[in-house]
Amino acid sequence: MDLSVEYKIEDCVHCGFNFALPASFVRRRKQDHEFFYCPSCQEGMHWPQLSNQERLARQLSDVQACCVMYEEKAKSLERTNIAIRGHLTRAKKKRNPE
Repeated sequence: MDLSVEYKIEDCVHCGFNFALPASFVRRRKQDHEFFYCPSCQEGMHWPQLSNQERLARQLSDVQACCVMYEEKAKSLERTNIAIRGHLTRAKKKRNPE
């Protein structure tokens, strides 16, 4: 049975105190952005930066929204093109009745 735990050394952003946190705890806080507290000054800290996974998910969402917008624009332009062709056909028939 292996009971070893990996620790990360962190510095308090408020008082500068160095303390160790379990690496699994650090990973969780970086993912969920929840607060944790300095054992010396009891001030709350958190990691507000987005993780790579969160950043990529946000970029994917932005790209998908952009694609939807351009698809809607393309459909609108196609409808406009059909309407213009209809007007042009009617104008040609009016000018050259057979």
